[in-house]
Amino acid sequence: VRLSYSPWLSSEALMEMNYIAIRSNTTSEVLLKVDGVARIMDLSAPAGSIVKVVTPLGTITLYDVGDMRLDAKAEAAFTDLGFTLAPSPTGGRRLLQRGNGNNDISADALLNTVPEEPEMDKEAFDFRGVANDRGSARAKAAKARRVLDRAEQGSASGESALAAAFSHWKSLYDGGDEESRSPNVGRGRGDGERYANYKKALREIIDINEGSTSWVADTNQWTDIDNGELFPAWALDRQADIFRSAESDPRQNEIDRTKGAKQLSDELSQQGGKRKLLQSSVNWISQGKVSVVRNQGMCGCCWAYGAMSTLESAYLIAQNLNSGIRGIDNVRLSHGQAAFCCSQGASAALGVCYSSTGCSGGWPNDVLDYAWKYGIGDEVTTWNVGRTTWDAGATIACNTAIFPDQKPQVGVQSMVRLNQGSTRIYGESNLIAALNVAPVTIGIQSTSALKAYRSGIFDDVNRTCTNSPNHIVVAVGYDLNERTILIKNSWGQSWGENPSQSVLAGYGFARILMTGTTNGLCGIYMYMWTIKPEFAITLSGSATVAKPPSPPP
Repeated sequence: VRLSYSPWLSSEALMEMNYIAIRSNTTSEVLLKVDGVARIMDLSAPAGSIVKVVTPLGTITLYDVGDMRLDAKAEAAFTDLGFTLAPSPTGGRRLLQRGNGNNDISADALLNTVPEEPEMDKEAFDFRGVANDRGSARAKAAKARRVLDRAEQGSASGESALAAAFSHWKSLYDGGDEESRSPNVGRGRGDGERYANYKKALREIIDINEGSTSWVADTNQWTDIDNGELFPAWALDRQADIFRSAESDPRQNEIDRTKGAKQLSDELSQQGGKRKLLQSSVNWISQGKVSVVRNQGMCGCCWAYGAMSTLESAYLIAQNLNSGIRGIDNVRLSHGQAAFCCSQGASAALGVCYSSTGCSGGWPNDVLDYAWKYGIGDEVTTWNVGRTTWDAGATIACNTAIFPDQKPQVGVQSMVRLNQGSTRIYGESNLIAALNVAPVTIGIQSTSALKAYRSGIFDDVNRTCTNSPNHIVVAVGYDLNERTILIKNSWGQSWGENPSQSVLAGYGFARILMTGTTNGLCGIYMYMWTIKPEFAITLSGSATVAKPPSPPP
């Protein structure tokens, strides 16, 4: 039986291989008897390992489908047979299998019998394809557990399959869009360390998917970073301490907790005594009023990212624009200004940003009030902090060459400025009321389970949350029939789900179960801030106070 010869062949298939057939369109086929086969771990190889095949003509090492490398004996033999060789990155020569025009070479493995699984499943731990089918995700998790167990028990074939899955994961998250790239790409972390973290994360993902949750866990761009390193980088403990100090902070402008949801909605939308019915569901994404999902990297600046997402949505609503998610108008305000200019120091002396400290946590309402008093610049024309800085996770100084005194220059720079500051709200009914007007900045408790979220309704049946919020996200909708709050995160576009299953919407969102409790699941009702979508200065530079449109269905 012929199988296309590739490094993805399973160990069981390699054990059945008796011959290897190598063909070139400029020569005859060469049929070589296989005297021995060895698979060697190499995490830099596309399949996570390389395959060495010993033949009478010498040893052939398979790195990839298009990369067969020869020892000196095999090099001489293939040269005599008329094959065209090319330099090998590791020294010596190699056969180039495909895509070389007149010198195309292909190879087949000849097996006595074909095993049940002739190739390693490089997507064994990739749950994207079953993200919307809980039963299929559970079945796939059970199969993945067997592979992981074999590897941990010392099985060479199990370890090879695991390494193949890791290499596939790297192909997804080591390149491409910077909002979906692993921060470890630019941090000099070796494959060995990343692989160990990857294996550790897989165990929890499998446990979740085999369990009774209503959501699916998966790998993403954060999988190769240990929580012991990542969570301190995100300043989760300090963010929790900041939240706990809220009740003694006189700056936290909190509404009367007895105020009714309809009354709050009326006030937020400036409809006075005219009451309106709250809708059964609101989804600002489907209306194009949610800006693209960003990636905070290894910086504990979720407080700034969350506030900026809320501000961008408010601007899209006020100006009746459609967001870049839908490919029309892409509003990108300066996240660098929010995180590093609205921080302790000069801006604190101006009356805002008292306890906010760049990559070490802060108050989202500091940014919203800063945007009211001084404004936020357009990222494209003012200050765009690059991906390398966010991934490094170190607080940098405000760019005072662009923002003198840590403020934008009115009349000089393209900027937005709110017409009034933020208001803190509390409780599920008030969040629902506020979401009828605009997205809302909220706190949530980040856990290892939430880090692995892919899709479905996050219900925390494993009790990983303790109502101690330590992270900032943005509520962008709700569904009373489904009993969910829809949130937008700042962990890039490889995390979370695509709520509309559309290429236009993108990933980076999650549905959180509405519990009806005082604090909400993972504390999502404990710390919330809302703003009215009204602006004194718009990006065009003109003064305006725009009335928001009706909320989306």
